[in-house]
Amino acid sequence: MDITSTQNLATQITLILAPFTPLLVSAGKEASKEIGKGIGQETIKIAKKLWSTIKDASPDNEKKLLKTAEDIAEFPDDEDYKVKLTKELLIALEKQPELAQALSAIIQHHDEAVQQVLIENESQAKNINLRIANALGKQKVTVNKSTVGDITIEQG
Repeated sequence: MDITSTQNLATQITLILAPFTPLLVSAGKEASKEIGKGIGQETIKIAKKLWSTIKDASPDNEKKLLKTAEDIAEFPDDEDYKVKLTKELLIALEKQPELAQALSAIIQHHDEAVQQVLIENESQAKNINLRIANALGKQKVTVNKSTVGDITIEQG
């Protein structure tokens, strides 16, 4: 795997893991419950499988990765922690090409909806923007007896 592919993989993994870090590091049971609401169980399984594979294959980096994941869980809007996780993942992936292949296979194997919006019961919705930066999964908007305006769906 070349350096660009490895960098892209590290970024993609960070994008998948970041929303689930409270669940992955058990930062709080209430936070974990909230994360699970409205998200497909398959998506959570992907994040857990990625995290487990990373931890098992990277015992030398596990403490650093765990600390950074805890920081992301505590400060989810701080992009610096996400950049740090991407850099730490990149180091692990460069040292262990077999880890990069395993993680890439996990991502490629799963193709489950990760974004879904349901608008029903005479509701109104405006300016909906669904975007999957890492091109993983599907997006779906379902409208039932409701009014919707300005929907943007992007992937990639």
